[in-house]
Amino acid sequence: MKVPKSKKTLRDIRKELKEIYDDSGEPMDMTALSRRKPQTFGRKIIKAIIFLFLLSAVSWSGFFLFSRGFFQKNDTLSVNIEGPQEIKGGDAVTYAVRYENKGSVPIAALEMSASLPPSFELLSSTPDVSDKKTWKIGSLTPHSDGVITLNGRFISEVPSSEHLQVLFTYKPANFNSEFQTIQTKKIEVTDSVLNLEATGPQQAVAGDELVFTTKVTNTFKDPLGHMRLVPNPSPDFQITSQEPAFEKDKAYWNLAELKPNEPQTFTLKGHYTVSAAGVQNLAMQIGFVKDDAFIKQKEQLIPTQMQGGAIAFHLIINGSDQDQNIQAGKIVRASIDFSNQGDETAQNVSF
Repeated sequence: MKVPKSKKTLRDIRKELKEIYDDSGEPMDMTALSRRKPQTFGRKIIKAIIFLFLLSAVSWSGFFLFSRGFFQKNDTLSVNIEGPQEIKGGDAVTYAVRYENKGSVPIAALEMSASLPPSFELLSSTPDVSDKKTWKIGSLTPHSDGVITLNGRFISEVPSSEHLQVLFTYKPANFNSEFQTIQTKKIEVTDSVLNLEATGPQQAVAGDELVFTTKVTNTFKDPLGHMRLVPNPSPDFQITSQEPAFEKDKAYWNLAELKPNEPQTFTLKGHYTVSAAGVQNLAMQIGFVKDDAFIKQKEQLIPTQMQGGAIAFHLIINGSDQDQNIQAGKIVRASIDFSNQGDETAQNVSF
């Protein structure tokens, strides 16, 4: 007996599939299938790293924002250095370092340190300095100010430039971090408290004894010490004597003390050799001495015009101007030949 086959239409098949796979009641697209990829372990690690990176960035941003004070005004502490910009070497100078709290909160642990050049001698300060050139101020209320006075002098070469720098460190009351404010002042050393006057002959003939005189004056209000007067003659000048005399193995004068407005005079004697021609300069230099280093303050050149310095001559023995041996008792014939190789007439020439 044959069993008749059931005939199902396309509509019946769709209905059965819908009952099996979809219970939302919405039409389902059966023309395409999609496969969902499962998450691997590597993807989870990458996502974790990205999350931790973002968390770290947020944390550090908050630290700098609140701990370092992004909202803190840069002009909380105002600093200014008042004092002369052009000074004399060795002169007394005073610089006032003024500071002011322009913020609305108190400042704590305020202190100032000064970076002084080696040429600056700090004589005194108000208030007194503690160790390592540091002034501990303490607290400073809002809209209040103060001043630190530095008294000293620059033992600097003339001319030269120097820099005076101060550094303030402090903590505002609403922050835990330390802040800094730096101020620098440029100073020009254009002159000196030491004056120098040097004189000497304007014209000379080779071999003549010449006298050079130098006068040194201290224009400062107090006595000064540790100074040196140095003569620098040309190679053709030979020193024969000095007044006062140089120290042993020295070619200069050391000045232990120079009182205000009481000049000291120094004399140098010597002569130029026959090889000297034209204008010859003898330089005199005055300066301070610090750690055995000479710090020049003033220099003056003494020019001398040589007259007849171009006379050339030879001593000839038996027809030769070279060294030679002769027998005792033998007659020798000596002669001198000479000529004026200069542009001017030489007078009173003698041998």
